[in-house]
Amino acid sequence: MLAMSGMRGLIVFCSVIVLALSGCEDKKAAQSTEEAKEPEKPKLKEGDKCKSSEDCAFGFSCAPDDKTCQTPKTIECRGREEACAREGRCYGKGGRCVAQSDKDCKQSKICKGEGRCTAKDGKCVAATREDCQELCARMGQCTPQDGRCIAASNDDCKQSKRCDMYDQCRAKDGQCIK
Repeated sequence: MLAMSGMRGLIVFCSVIVLALSGCEDKKAAQSTEEAKEPEKPKLKEGDKCKSSEDCAFGFSCAPDDKTCQTPKTIECRGREEACAREGRCYGKGGRCVAQSDKDCKQSKICKGEGRCTAKDGKCVAATREDCQELCARMGQCTPQDGRCIAASNDDCKQSKRCDMYDQCRAKDGQCIK
């Protein structure tokens, strides 16, 4: 009886040794598999050039238009004609489309048509005489005021095509009139 119990103990002991050794082999195999993997590249941040969304950090996707990492809201804003192409609101912020840079504004239709070429508080506004330059030549609206180009003086109107063609050379309520 004592011999049988000793034999059982020896079998259990040997089984434990075999299992332990096979576990070591599994760990070595797992380590060599991990070593064979390429080191993971750091994820790209907002604005960085990318090839696919997998290149971008969590929360960003690769924008199809310029291949940069952007938030999904920014990608949505860029695709909206009214927001981005017309009004320069091409950046997603706080769940809204906003004008983030003068570059966004300068590429918009309201810059060309209304002189609103400077980004301020998320919108494109007329902030400088340079912004109003095209409207100045055509309409006499040379002076930026409250985010728009207006005809602030008779001198503004006198330098415009409107004065030459239609004799509208006086400023009144921000417009050139006869």
